[in-house]
Amino acid sequence: MEKGGGESAKGFRVGVDFGAGGAVVAGSPVVAGHRKTLAVMRDQRGFLEIYLLTLFTVAALSVFALLAGVAFGAKKNADVVYQMVGEAIDFASRAASRDTGGNLESAETLARQYFALAFARMTGTAFNGSSFVPSGASPIKAAAALEDFRYVKPGDPIPGGRASVPGFMATLKVPILVGNVPFVGPQFLDVEMRCYQPAGRVEL
Repeated sequence: MEKGGGESAKGFRVGVDFGAGGAVVAGSPVVAGHRKTLAVMRDQRGFLEIYLLTLFTVAALSVFALLAGVAFGAKKNADVVYQMVGEAIDFASRAASRDTGGNLESAETLARQYFALAFARMTGTAFNGSSFVPSGASPIKAAAALEDFRYVKPGDPIPGGRASVPGFMATLKVPILVGNVPFVGPQFLDVEMRCYQPAGRVEL
């Protein structure tokens, strides 16, 4: 056999590859096994890519579901508190109107007091003159500030337009619990709530 390849006694030509690992005969089981190994490695690489893509998709969907759940819970809690604000204003306007003989404009201070009393009882909080501080079970998990409470006359701006009848409007900044972060603690989102209620009719 020649160094670079030759023919056997039966006329079969044999190629010899002098690589770094020594002579490898083309067409031998060694070459076939090497090619098979490369094919398997390519197949495994494709499998790993699909596996990693699947893991990433599952993780992304899990995070999305978690964030959606947190957002839904926070919105639901905010809606509950906002409804309580409206009910407390309605109670305050009726009570103040009754006590002042229907003179709502002069009853702003009294209505504010009634509002603070009603909202504190509804939410299980204590009013300290400027904020509602939770004590025990409450939809409010941190101090909510009462930023404004005032009489609204017809034509004054209100959420969504202008008032057509007199009433009262309260503005609060309410911390809505978003979630508890490990090693950090509860996280809140400050939501400004501005709610107007027309004065309820009171039979004097």
